[in-house]
Amino acid sequence: MTKKSKLKHIDKTMFGRLQDCEAHVLFLDEALTKCDHNSIYYKQVAAELRVLVADGNSNNRILFNIMKDLKLEYKFDYIDRRITLEEYCEQSVFLNHQEFTFCALIKNIAENEGSSHESSKLPVHLAIGHSFQVNGLPIHIQQLISIGKVVNNVSKELFKYLNEQHLYTSQYLISK
Repeated sequence: MTKKSKLKHIDKTMFGRLQDCEAHVLFLDEALTKCDHNSIYYKQVAAELRVLVADGNSNNRILFNIMKDLKLEYKFDYIDRRITLEEYCEQSVFLNHQEFTFCALIKNIAENEGSSHESSKLPVHLAIGHSFQVNGLPIHIQQLISIGKVVNNVSKELFKYLNEQHLYTSQYLISK
């Protein structure tokens, strides 16, 4: 039985939340770059995506919450229409005949084989997913990396916009 923490919490400032978000975007960017040379960095990609867009608790999806709190809606072209990042993350993918939203796939990988947690057993759909490879990578890892690239690009655009509008001075992503 676990006890709830009796420590009191206070809300972070918007500046603090933006710094946290920007740091995780930087970590995601670096992990994606490293994936090009060493696919094992998918574990870090999964962990960063979970923090940014796919935490089980919707209050902890840092990127979505910041965009909502700042009343920012960024749409981008996806297939034949323009969608938000949140709409993109609710798109579906099938793995071993099971349907997952992109967010659910991220969370599944992060919780079972990501850098934030390693399970001693894998869910069947992930274990089977490792047997289907594209360009030497399991299909679900390819999908994760593709999702990561979209989230990374949209996140960088967000911080570029905030910087240009003088709403936030980038600490890590935009060169001084």
